[in-house]
Amino acid sequence: MHCFALLILPEWLGELVHLQVLHLDGEWSEVISNRSLRKLPEALGSLHCLKSLTLKNSESLRTLPASIVTLTSLETLYIKDCWGFKELPTMGAMPALRSLTLCDSLQNLPACLGEFELRYLMLGYFRHVTNLPGICERLTVLETLHIEGCATLHQLQTMRLMTSLTSLTFHKCSITHLPAMRAMKNLTSIIITNCVDLIELPCVGQIPNLLNLSLVNLGSLLRLPVSIGKLTSLRNLKLDTCNMISDLPSMCEMWSLEAVYISNCVALKELPARVDALTGLHTLELVDLENLDTQPFPIFELTGLTELTLTNCGLKDVSVSIESLTNLRSLTISVPAAGLSTLACALPALRLLQGLQINELDEDDVITIGRSLKAWPMPLVVLYPFSIGQFVSIGQICCEALGLPAKAARWDNMVVLQHWRVQQHKMMAFVSGLHVRLGAASPISSLTDFAIVFITNEVLGGWTLRNLWQQERLAREALLLSM
Repeated sequence: MHCFALLILPEWLGELVHLQVLHLDGEWSEVISNRSLRKLPEALGSLHCLKSLTLKNSESLRTLPASIVTLTSLETLYIKDCWGFKELPTMGAMPALRSLTLCDSLQNLPACLGEFELRYLMLGYFRHVTNLPGICERLTVLETLHIEGCATLHQLQTMRLMTSLTSLTFHKCSITHLPAMRAMKNLTSIIITNCVDLIELPCVGQIPNLLNLSLVNLGSLLRLPVSIGKLTSLRNLKLDTCNMISDLPSMCEMWSLEAVYISNCVALKELPARVDALTGLHTLELVDLENLDTQPFPIFELTGLTELTLTNCGLKDVSVSIESLTNLRSLTISVPAAGLSTLACALPALRLLQGLQINELDEDDVITIGRSLKAWPMPLVVLYPFSIGQFVSIGQICCEALGLPAKAARWDNMVVLQHWRVQQHKMMAFVSGLHVRLGAASPISSLTDFAIVFITNEVLGGWTLRNLWQQERLAREALLLSM
């Protein structure tokens, strides 16, 4: 129920004895919520089949009824944005409770937390929580711990008994240090965001199953632990707005790494040594790294890359190196104007490319890039301009540069693909005819696809889809007449 104006919940609610899910959301807008609902009826305890209870955006709600302890089937309790909430009743006898969310509600942690066999726990925006005394020691089967907005939480003394933990998240907390994590053998994800006071990370190299490590907006973090290079199972690494980090530890043993995102790390000067050893890497994003030394730039040896983003990284000329990344499907890059022509010459080598974005293109640049795309009969490469206001004119320019009819600026991808298929068959027939006439030893054998496309276009001209559609219409009419 979306119950912004709800004053009370009726007692007859307790007669819904088969009810399994009760969701009360008092939100009326993003800034206004229910201020009238002050309590829930004791009859709530009669809902013995209730498995999920959600209370959101009820600013005047103070607590739960004491009868909640009789909800022995309750598995999920979610309380968020109930600013007037003061405490939970004694809830020790809730054997089925596995998921608990307390966010924007209580001032202090309830002592009963350690009594539940929780699998999921989210704690948010507690005003007077400085530690988690004893609670972490008792949550031995907890799998997911998410703590956010606890401005007074400066440290966690120990987490050594939380051996079942698989996901750990800290967001907008004032922690300066994290406890040792070597006992967390099942941990697969660590996400730490907007913890601007965090100085250092614990040794993480002894977490054998860690798959995801995300560090965002950690302004006081000086360095990554050297042991990070021992995370042989890690698949995703994200480092964003960590402005104090100037170098990265070796990654040559991170054989499982598939995606790396590094952005807005203004002090970072170089990539780790032997980054070329990451043969399983398929996604790499380097954005706004002002001081990164790009000479040499070893990423062009990562021939398995399928997605590459390089923007504001000081790159000057990538044309020769980028030709080796023949598996690329998506390329986003910013290069100075002087390097665009050489980049255009390199693009035909990227035969699998499906999306191309080059920042800050003017009309002449678009024509240069568009002409290089003529070396791809298939598949379609989408060219994204940097400026939204240029979309219409760039579409027309690309059509002209690619030899397409003017109306092609309004074609969707499938129509353009159909056009390219026709052009490809035409080119193949033309080249086959040249081979027959001139012989296999003729210079035609040494021509690149780029040159063949231009020769074919000059000799035969382009076909429009109007002709193709006319042929298909005539074929359909002939088929109908034959029937």
